Amino acid sequence: MTLETQQTRAVCDGEKKPVRRRPPNALERLEDRMDRARKTLRPTRVSGVVSGVSSSHYEVTGLSRFLKLGEFVEIETEGRLQMGEVVRIDSSSSMLKPFDSHCEAGIARTASLCGRMISGKDASSTRSARQSTAGVP
Repeated sequence: MTLETQQTRAVCDGEKKPVRRRPPNALERLEDRMDRARKTLRPTRVSGVVSGVSSSHYEVTGLSRFLKLGEFVEIETEGRLQMGEVVRIDSSSSMLKPFDSHCEAGIARTASLCGRMISGKDASSTRSARQSTAGVP
């Protein structure tokens, strides 16, 4: 007898005792925990700290081992985010070229990894490479 049938019979027969529900399976428990985590936890971001500022570049420490040349980093400034491109990586720091001409970031500001943006040309060459390796013309 299914759970739905049991509930229907209980209502029709006027029973007062609650219908026993089956315990949640592993997948349902996992889904419940993931829902609670999404509501209570903030997303994790890879971050570093601005350690140097010049008129044309920022120096950031704490991100070097996570970065690749050409990736983008956001720097939190007063009231807005400034984005820059990674142009140099050392073992202890990385150099960013900001997109804005006016530099608002200061020492000890948080810098977070954004990733890499793909242009239309890059996306089409990636698609072509995938098709050629899959044997699709």
